[in-house]
Amino acid sequence: MRMLSRASVALALAFAFAVGAGCGDDEEASGPAAGAERGPCYGNKTCDAGLTCLSDLCVVGASDGGDGGAPAGNTGGSSGSGNSAAGKGPTDQGGSGDALGGAATAGAGNGSAEGGDAGAGGADGSLTPTAGALRVTWSLKGASSSTTLSCAAAGGTTVSVIGTRAGDVGALTEDLFDCADEGGDALYDFGSYDFSVQLLNAQSQALGDVVKFAITFDDAPCVEVTDRRCVKAKTVVLPVDGK
Repeated sequence: MRMLSRASVALALAFAFAVGAGCGDDEEASGPAAGAERGPCYGNKTCDAGLTCLSDLCVVGASDGGDGGAPAGNTGGSSGSGNSAAGKGPTDQGGSGDALGGAATAGAGNGSAEGGDAGAGGADGSLTPTAGALRVTWSLKGASSSTTLSCAAAGGTTVSVIGTRAGDVGALTEDLFDCADEGGDALYDFGSYDFSVQLLNAQSQALGDVVKFAITFDDAPCVEVTDRRCVKAKTVVLPVDGK
């Protein structure tokens, strides 16, 4: 009877040990579910909201090096460009970018103009006139009808321009121009001149009265300066007799 009791006790202890071991395996097998905190990650390497998959475990507040943080700001704006009429002016620099990624403001500078237009008579005197030129233009009208005529209708072929220097009757210069050109330039030294302009036919005969005027050639005012000559202009209406 005593031996049976001991065997029963030993059997009971063995059973209790086996039961305890079984309970431990069940407890270990029932750990956190997949996707939960400290549980295994899902098959697609994700976890429940607020958790991150790290080394196949779902954990809180971890990051595996993905993109994060605020975007870096621009280091600075672009430089503005200067505008100048005769040379480059200073430019304004653009504004700095915001440290948290704000856009930079580009500066726009306006350069100052340097230098004006070259005046007449530069340092070398290349534009300073030293002689004169008469730019004469003409039209033809009938002396009696006042009708505007062409050279062919008037019978004229040549226009004579005679310039006489004031106070010197012997200093006479005549220039002959094609009537159809309706104008031309005659060259003179500086000084005052009396002019006579007249329409001539092919035989150098006058076809109407002379038109007279006076001009003084000096360095101003000039219509233009050409070959260092101060050009002065005059327009005349030449009468044609018998028309």
